[in-house]
Amino acid sequence: MNNKPDGVITELLPLAEGEELREFVQQQADADVSFAVKLSQWLTKQYGAFITESSVYVDEVRRLFGLTESKYRGNNRWRHYDDYGVDWIRLEEGMVQLVVTLREKLQAGMPTVVAAPIVEFYRLLKEHIDDFYAEHEVDINQAAQACDALLLEWAEHPDVPVQEKRALYDTLQVLAKSEIMEYVEGLTDAFFMSYLTRTQSPEEALNTIERLTAEGQVCEELVHKHISLLRQFGRAAEAQAVIRCNLRYRSVLDAELNRLYELHDDYAALNLLDLASAHRCGNADIEERRIRFLLRLNDTQKLIEAYRHIMLNQWNGFDYYPKLKALVPPAEWPEQYKLVVAEGCEKCSMEFMARIYAEEHDYPMLYKAIMATRYNVLQMLQQYMALLPEEYHEKLLQKGYNEIDNEAHRADKRSEYASVVTKIRRFSTLPGAKILADVMVTNLRVAYMRRPAYIDELNKL
Repeated sequence: MNNKPDGVITELLPLAEGEELREFVQQQADADVSFAVKLSQWLTKQYGAFITESSVYVDEVRRLFGLTESKYRGNNRWRHYDDYGVDWIRLEEGMVQLVVTLREKLQAGMPTVVAAPIVEFYRLLKEHIDDFYAEHEVDINQAAQACDALLLEWAEHPDVPVQEKRALYDTLQVLAKSEIMEYVEGLTDAFFMSYLTRTQSPEEALNTIERLTAEGQVCEELVHKHISLLRQFGRAAEAQAVIRCNLRYRSVLDAELNRLYELHDDYAALNLLDLASAHRCGNADIEERRIRFLLRLNDTQKLIEAYRHIMLNQWNGFDYYPKLKALVPPAEWPEQYKLVVAEGCEKCSMEFMARIYAEEHDYPMLYKAIMATRYNVLQMLQQYMALLPEEYHEKLLQKGYNEIDNEAHRADKRSEYASVVTKIRRFSTLPGAKILADVMVTNLRVAYMRRPAYIDELNKL
């Protein structure tokens, strides 16, 4: 019997009475949660058309949360303890499959079974928050997003009473304020604003939003809906006030700028950007968004200021150097260059300013920038030394020598020895540096003759 269980099942299963078989299956389901989940899913698929009560699906969610797996603690993944927690992988798979079933029920005209199991899913997430946080790599976003999407479909269904939709909205808000929802990408602000507009009339939605705003429950999506509803009711001045109070949200600022751009209201857009900049709202690229309005107004002086500001205040700002120089008349460039140097020396790194000096062939300033830098000296020498007159070479080579020599004396393991050797090799390729490199290698061989690994690396030169 043990050797061929499948054969026994095939031969004897037809002899089993239906009632006896059902009793045996029920006993197994009561004893084995995993088997119960699989059986529930199979029965739902086979006989789901006869189910009208949501309690069956609520029980299904509870069974999914009853699936457990052994856990481990500490850094040693091979040491297992008698510690069990939710099997989040199987839970997510089961919930995604359950949502498919619930969607079929909704499309078949049975919306009453949809909401309760999804609410139970989020409620149990809240209960199991400790186990959830303990699993550093856990991810159930797919299940959460599937639940969100289905609830939105449910909220749009014409057969669901408005009272039920509103009651569920309040229930979900309570759940969303729990810790678990700060981690799971479900029940987001965007979801609630979409759900709100589906469950309430425009007047009721506006009243709700104004109440939430007064209570301090402000979020990005709520602001967008607030502005939209105010404009819908012809309250444009109030909409503008809401925008001015929420310029810290980039999407709010950008949405209004896009609207003003389509209306060709360039001056209003520039005033809005000035307000955002004065209150330090928006973000670092606020000047970049100003440019498209200045270009349309052909305001050359303001464009010059904007280009210079972006060039000296953004990490990739050097891309604006050629744009700035092309915009400034040649006769005015020397004065503009002085402004760039004065502002850049206060705000920018020596490496950044060196790129500008090199482009301008300002060799004295380029030399000073290299001598003043404390990092990446060797890289700057390789990049710019060939551009500089020979009168600067001796001191530049000495600076490069000192940087590598200091690192060489700090090295105390093979990987650091190898790094030093690589830098010596690069240094020796600079004009006039070969002799200095040889001197450094000789000194290191003498100083560290009792470090075989160091000598081994030096021999690779």
